[in-house]
Amino acid sequence: MDPQFIAVAKRIRTLSMMLYNIGHCIESTPTQNPAKTLSERFMEHFVNLLTTGDKKSPAANKVIAVTGMIPEAAQSTTIPQTVLITRNTFHGSPLTQLVFQHVYKSTKTFQQIVDSDDDAIFFERHVSDIWTALASFEDTEENFTSLCTFVVRRCRRKLFHRISLLGGKTLRGVNVAQMMSNWTPTANELSKTFWHDTPTWLHKIDLPREKLEGVMCGQGQVEFSNKTVRFLGWLLSHLILLLESDAKEAKETKKDSDMVRFKEAVTKLSHHCLLLFQYIYWDANIVETLLTKTTLASSFKLPMPGDKIQESSGTRVFGDLKTITAWHAALWTFRSPSYVEIFKHTSIIGSVDFPYPDSDIANVDEIFSAYSDHFPDWESTDEDFLQKHHPTDFHGTVHAEAILMGLLTYFSPSKSAFNPSGLDMHSDGALVLQELLEPVSANGVITVSKKFCWCCSRLGLLLKDNGEHLVLPGSHGVVYPWSPPLVGVDIERLHELEQGLLAELRNATRKTESLPSTRQTSGPNSVA
Repeated sequence: MDPQFIAVAKRIRTLSMMLYNIGHCIESTPTQNPAKTLSERFMEHFVNLLTTGDKKSPAANKVIAVTGMIPEAAQSTTIPQTVLITRNTFHGSPLTQLVFQHVYKSTKTFQQIVDSDDDAIFFERHVSDIWTALASFEDTEENFTSLCTFVVRRCRRKLFHRISLLGGKTLRGVNVAQMMSNWTPTANELSKTFWHDTPTWLHKIDLPREKLEGVMCGQGQVEFSNKTVRFLGWLLSHLILLLESDAKEAKETKKDSDMVRFKEAVTKLSHHCLLLFQYIYWDANIVETLLTKTTLASSFKLPMPGDKIQESSGTRVFGDLKTITAWHAALWTFRSPSYVEIFKHTSIIGSVDFPYPDSDIANVDEIFSAYSDHFPDWESTDEDFLQKHHPTDFHGTVHAEAILMGLLTYFSPSKSAFNPSGLDMHSDGALVLQELLEPVSANGVITVSKKFCWCCSRLGLLLKDNGEHLVLPGSHGVVYPWSPPLVGVDIERLHELEQGLLAELRNATRKTESLPSTRQTSGPNSVA
């Protein structure tokens, strides 16, 4: 293994751990390409369907992001040819080299898949079932309901976690639905009255008739005004409370092995998730307006990165609601015949797993040496700060999106194949990867189930500046414990990433007084 790589990787792991532990957060960045291609939209939704949190596979336990990559459309068609999936490396992995696995379509029918009870399965089997179900989907309401329920059953652990973030029993300590229910609007929340055609889904919510009559007129329209804004906010809280109740019932009945009631609870949970999705994405934009443009937006006080409390967190709640409905958003998109054709004609789906990296960290003298070289005007308080926040060990991983960026760069015809880790890149699996990735490395589309962390975003920008053609999502700005990918990223780019981390550490030392002594958030290996 290249000694330079070993040294800079140790410092990057240490710096990222330090910044994570002190709760340092950088300003988030938007998606680089808002006008998404068909391939980008396809992968953005597909990756959400793979987020299961299944405990059958040890690897899936440690997944933070499942990353997909598909080549841009062929010359004469918009149908992607290949889908490649990576996952975060995980501590305790027995792998010593990369492993590539083809995923094959199942021989089962659509009905056999959606009716199956076996949800404790390996990751590749789940991918195969999703692929097969979508490729054989015929668009009827009964089929769509069955498909949604099947996906919720498979992905319930992740869904339970996301729903729990809205309740008051998490580290956030804020019950979002309760705050919505208690909201008292001002007299002039909206500048004018809006009328919207009544959507069919509204009648599927079990509500007293008099409540609906209060917002509907005889012409079959819904009134969105200062008179009805409180009810429409209450309606959102009502759906959230239904989800919380359904999730609780599903967990309890599963624990009691009462499979009849468990299936009923999951069916209700999926139904209410679909209603929430339809409310959020209703073209009237009522939910977004409520959470970002009325006083409801400033009713929440959610713990932000670094334990800073930020008022007006309605935008964050809106984002949380969209993650809860991400599976239904994907399935709603994929019920379109054009997407069913994509699943029918996708020729290869594969997954690649890498060994867990060396977890050694740099000692405090090595970090201070790098810091003082970069900032000759350092102060004595800086040294004290570095000593105080130096970690004892590393709790991070190589992120799935970083692995893909490294692979795309490694197999790029215009770049020298950089392999500082000495990983065997002549194995059968590596040769298959080369065959798959070389044709698409000029336009690498990388999607994840959430935004990039700061390190992955920074790496992507550095690679793009060096000539790589990557299409990347935005960043949430949080620095997570991070280790560089084992192949594809040259030493110069890693040094530039290290310099960025040092600069952020410098920023952190300048606001020591405002930082808390502990961080109240989920750990680096969480599946939030």
